[in-house]
Amino acid sequence: VNEIYPVEGEAAVEEPVVLGFANMVEGYEFATMTRQGIEEEAAKLGWEVLLLNNNFDANLALSNADTMVLKGIDVAVEFQLYEDVMPAMMDKFNEAGIPVITIDIPAPGATFVGVNNYEAGKLAGAWLGQYALDNWGGEVDLVLLLDDPTVGELPKQRVDGIQDAIIEKLPDLDPEKILRQPGGGMREKGLEITRAVLTSHPDAHRILVSGIDDISLLGGYAA
Repeated sequence: VNEIYPVEGEAAVEEPVVLGFANMVEGYEFATMTRQGIEEEAAKLGWEVLLLNNNFDANLALSNADTMVLKGIDVAVEFQLYEDVMPAMMDKFNEAGIPVITIDIPAPGATFVGVNNYEAGKLAGAWLGQYALDNWGGEVDLVLLLDDPTVGELPKQRVDGIQDAIIEKLPDLDPEKILRQPGGGMREKGLEITRAVLTSHPDAHRILVSGIDDISLLGGYAA
């Protein structure tokens, strides 16, 4: 549901700034926490918030950008996962003179907010590698990494970091045991890919699984 509403705060002004936020999806914890954080900070500033849902849909994201422009927002915050539509989206905002902040996926001319993906990945990979050392004597049958080529190079560095850290912890690991599959972004896709990998490797029991996002990994965990 798209809605615009005023938020109350001590810093409320007569003509508040209108911030447009298009979330990547609703119903997943990380996306919900992101939206709640934006709403809370906007309330402190006395800003209004226009909420939109990109719902993992590139075309809908472009339509939501049009909605922001038509509503005359003052600043746009985009959480949109498809790197290839970012230039067209930025053209809409640039033509309207609206500054843009993007979350996790960079866009040309926008302010980027996100973590150091490679270092974050290395933290996860180091934990997995240490788990294998502590529990399996370093013997691993399979490493499954759920990747997502649609999000571009920067988020991909997260999976690169996971893989590099696992190899650092387990230098004797056979590279052929490391599988990178395009199962990122969607829980159903993560479930499908992981189930197929498990079916095709029936003798693998000591398996490390990680990837680009928690959503697809919930599917992997279910599998």
